[in-house]
Amino acid sequence: MISMVDLFENLREVNSLFICLLVTSLVLPIIAKYENPCNVAETLPYNLTITEIDGEGTELLKTTPGDFVWTLDFLIEPQKVLLPFFNLTAYGNKILVFYTLSLTRALDLEYIKRTWNVEWKTVYIKLTCKSNMYTKPLTHNMMINILEKNEFSPRFHTSSFAVQVRENAYIGTQVIRLSEWATDEDVTFLEQEIKRFNVSSLESGPGIYLNDYMHITNYLMGTLVTKKKLDFELFTSLRGIVVVQDNGGLKGKANLTIDILDDDDTPPVFLFPPCEGSCPASYFVNVPDDHRGIIPNIEPGPIQARDGDTTANSILYTITKGPTGYAEFISIDFKNAEVMVIKPLKVFHLKSLTLNVQAEEVSSLNQHTTVTLQVNSMDAILYRQKIDGAKEKNQNTGNEKGGSESRGAGHKGGRVAGEGDRGGGGTVGGGGTGDLWGQYLMSGGDDDNQKDLTRARMENVGHSSKSWSLEVILSLGVLSALIWDQTYRL
Repeated sequence: MISMVDLFENLREVNSLFICLLVTSLVLPIIAKYENPCNVAETLPYNLTITEIDGEGTELLKTTPGDFVWTLDFLIEPQKVLLPFFNLTAYGNKILVFYTLSLTRALDLEYIKRTWNVEWKTVYIKLTCKSNMYTKPLTHNMMINILEKNEFSPRFHTSSFAVQVRENAYIGTQVIRLSEWATDEDVTFLEQEIKRFNVSSLESGPGIYLNDYMHITNYLMGTLVTKKKLDFELFTSLRGIVVVQDNGGLKGKANLTIDILDDDDTPPVFLFPPCEGSCPASYFVNVPDDHRGIIPNIEPGPIQARDGDTTANSILYTITKGPTGYAEFISIDFKNAEVMVIKPLKVFHLKSLTLNVQAEEVSSLNQHTTVTLQVNSMDAILYRQKIDGAKEKNQNTGNEKGGSESRGAGHKGGRVAGEGDRGGGGTVGGGGTGDLWGQYLMSGGDDDNQKDLTRARMENVGHSSKSWSLEVILSLGVLSALIWDQTYRL
């Protein structure tokens, strides 16, 4: 039988064991939890998000106080170049210390790209904690996501640029792709930074606008194509302002010039001063019927043509059409367009003839233009009298002085002009006595023409004694010619 003393001893042992178990169950979890102060790393975030404009002093995280030491490293070797961007600082005393991780400067995506030619939208860091009481360190990995900001406006490579296109380009020909001339410095990871391109016209000439001849078919790429036939002879360039816009609404612009390159698509053009462009396509000349050689004084000017394009091809001249057998009595120099009478026109009894003169460019296309040349044959004596009379009249007009003399000359000029109207158009561009006389001869000496001529001379006999004497002499000359002609016919 157990004595009371033994019983109490046994109870004391049981109580001691119970107390030990109780203490162990309460204390051990606490000891297990705090056996390593670095376990506080479990409370740190695994990822953070910042913007590329968050600058110096931006706090990323802060640890709880404890007896430990933290260090910073990077999980990706190339990103170790970013170490100067971060600052891990300890605060507190030797027993309880806490750490903060902050930025020393902004993680500017554009700067990183310019410096290391990389685009990092995430930085992977490693925090290592080591306690003075425990030898095994603990690590904590964390991702820092960087959001881009629309800091820069898109821009073209230059403020003004030019491209070229040929004038015979087909409709729909690509002139320029503006995306190849523009850039946006912003680094973006979600989509293309540049959103669209536009173009607006500047007047390139009277009523000439770029948008009338070209338009953009792909606004994202800025593809500018022709939509209408170009014409170098109408305009040599088109001007406009091109605009680029990014997703944030920022814009940039530049001046665009499109030079039109000339193509050989225009035939030769005839010209003479003061005409500067394509001139009237007809010429005429009066020549004496006994003339032989180069014909001078072609009106309204010497026959001359040039290439209608800036290609400046050489020009060759030929007569392509005329009266039957015209090649026997008239020709043209194929280089300088001088018209030459080979045999006098009176030999062929020709009073006038019309020739087609062709100017043809020396090129693979052989483009050409044709004009007419009217050649009027005049009696040689009359022709020279007319020329001499015109010279004398010009000299007399130049020597006249004073108001009364000027009025007299004007009165005489009006009378002579009236005679020219009455006599008709015997020669192209002529007037007065020479015209009537030429008409009479070229009409074969018709009596009605003679009567009209005499009447025209006699109507103004009374104006002055000087004018009367001249009229009598001219009338007698006409009458003598009539008598001579009638005698010749008999």
